[in-house]
Amino acid sequence: MQLEAEAGKWFEAVGIVILSLVCCGPLGLVLLWTSKKFTQKTKLIVTGVIVGLILVGGIAGIASGGSSSSSGSSSTPKVTTETTAKGNSSTTAGSATPAALCKDTADATTFDSKKQGLYAARVGVTKDDHEAALGDCVRVAGESGYVNSVKVINETYGSDQGILVNVTVRNRDKKQNDYGMFDWKIQTPAGIIDSATFFVGDTKPDLSSGKLVTGGEVTGNVVFDYAGPGTYYIIWEPDVFNDGTGIWGVVLP
Repeated sequence: MQLEAEAGKWFEAVGIVILSLVCCGPLGLVLLWTSKKFTQKTKLIVTGVIVGLILVGGIAGIASGGSSSSSGSSSTPKVTTETTAKGNSSTTAGSATPAALCKDTADATTFDSKKQGLYAARVGVTKDDHEAALGDCVRVAGESGYVNSVKVINETYGSDQGILVNVTVRNRDKKQNDYGMFDWKIQTPAGIIDSATFFVGDTKPDLSSGKLVTGGEVTGNVVFDYAGPGTYYIIWEPDVFNDGTGIWGVVLP
């Protein structure tokens, strides 16, 4: 009985010391070691338990912090950027000096305008597409073609709307080359390819037809029917015997 009573008092005292350590931190350890109620062995055991608890808590905190940061990084969505051609119904969608962007020299080996993947979502993509953004050039069959701007216009007498496309053609070849409005087509959001149309409205200067000598250049407007909002593609095929095709994409409201 006496042994049990002493053991009970010992556990009670140890419990009080541990509680004081939890509440008072370092002060509790000081009280433990200055007290004469506990043997050296008891003081070492209690101190070891406290230090062990502190170490276990610290390790657990570091582990949880690392896992939360790694899970946070894995759940962060990847931000992707998609390039689209500029264009709207009220302002021109790109105006640039063609020669500055195209590196347009007589030596065709100095610059290759054949880019792929810019309009991967376009229905009808082929390996012969030369894809470019508005204001940039495409070089096909000895000629350089540019789409300078695109906008939606209203008919003068009526409610119809058209798409006004301003283009430039420059002859790089050593021989004369033909040009004309029917070298240009448009692909609608529905996947229909339309030819240029005649439109009653402010379309000056219209792109006519003719020939260009070496170094000759012409700029004019080509009009197409407007088929509602969506992504359109301007198509240029200057030579029926050459598979190269110029493609410019634009989103219209």
